[in-house]
Formats: sequence, C-alpha cells, structure tokens
Amino acid sequence: MHRMLDHFNSPIYRLMKNIMVTMVCVVACLAAFGQDRFVSSKHSPADEKVLALHEDFREALIRENVPALEKIFADEFVFIGSNGKKWPKKQMVDLLRGDVLDHHAIQCGDIEIRSNDKAAILTCTWTARATWNEGNTSTKRDGLHACTFVYLNKDGQWQMVAAHFSPLEQ
Repeated sequence: MHRMLDHFNSPIYRLMKNIMVTMVCVVACLAAFGQDRFVSSKHSPADEKVLALHEDFREALIRENVPALEKIFADEFVFIGSNGKKWPKKQMVDLLRGDVLDHHAIQCGDIEIRSNDKAAILTCTWTARATWNEGNTSTKRDGLHACTFVYLNKDGQWQMVAAHFSPLEQ
C-alpha cells in the first residue's frame, strides 16, 4: 500500500496532474463562453490584441517591470512551471519583485493562437536566458520550453489567466 502512495507523490504524477488541471481550465473557459470553435486567423482583432499583450509580457519580464506584470496577470492567474509547481499571481509577482529570478533574454517562436472575442489560447516555444538568485548562490536557468498561455477578455481588457511551461530538449 505504501508503494502505491509513493506513486501519487512522484514528480511525474504531479506534473501530469498539473497539466490535466490546466487542460480542464481551458475546456471550462470554452464551455463558459458557449464556443466550440476558435478562430485561427492570424489577422483577427482579438489575435492582434493578444499578440501585443504577449509581447508586452515578454518585455515586462526582461525589464523587470512589475507594475506592468500586475496588470497583465488577472487576479486568478496561475503559472505552472516546468517542475509542476503552481505559482498564483501574488507569489509570481513577489518572486519577480524580489530579484530572485532575472530574465536576461526571452525569445518566442512557433507562435500559434486560437481566439474568439472572449478567450485566447497561445502556444509557443520559449527560449530564455535567466538567473535564479537564492542567498549568495546564482544558478543559470537557460532553457527551451513548450508553453501554453490562456488569456481572457474581461470587459474589453485582455489579461493572462494561466501559463504552463514544459521543458524541451535542445
């Protein structure tokens, strides 16, 4: 019995559980808006707004612009890192405000977006050069990730509600 419980505490199980939670949130967003199909045109007004906001997000991370990030992240924002750990908005903002995580460069590639007037799902590859500072120790956090970002339009204001990063081999 004890061995079976160890399986449920494994990092792989926790990661898969977090991926499933993210996917359930995306499906719930689709159901809540009564939309069963997203528009994939690269030139829709919603796409353009979300792509601009995503670029603002990337720039705010590099420039450590915490006030901009607080506006970009919705109150219910959750980040799920490549280790499966969940970071709600407050923890994420505190982490970035506290100089624990410094982004030196970020590139987004292979961007795909699906959107309607109320919700958007953006996927991309994310190449980052970053440093994790803890006490007197700094660790390079460079890497390539496959990412999913979920944006919602609330009263005409687009905000990020979820982000999920999965590491890719380089």
